Amino acid sequence: MPTPTTEIILSPAPALQPATLFTPTPKAARRVLEFFTAQVNNNHTRKAYLNPTRRFAAWCDQKGIGQLADVQAFHVAAFPWAGKQNGGPSKQADGNELMKLSH
Repeated sequence: MPTPTTEIILSPAPALQPATLFTPTPKAARRVLEFFTAQVNNNHTRKAYLNPTRRFAAWCDQKGIGQLADVQAFHVAAFPWAGKQNGGPSKQADGNELMKLSH
């Protein structure tokens, strides 16, 4: 029979699961979860930050950037213009949100 424990296991809702780029270690995953749950209290703001980070992670994956440590400032700067170069709308707002998160 398993020993009872008082350990709390966090299991965020799928909507709050950050991209794996931002969660390379359990400690990083916890810090990202804390940021999106404890520091960003408004649901609309949380989505406004979380969605661009997911798109940025997907963009990094397409560029072969698999680790957060490999992301440089010029990657963040280039990201808003990637959609425009591919014939889609510019994601300037995404870049603005990513720059806010980097500070």
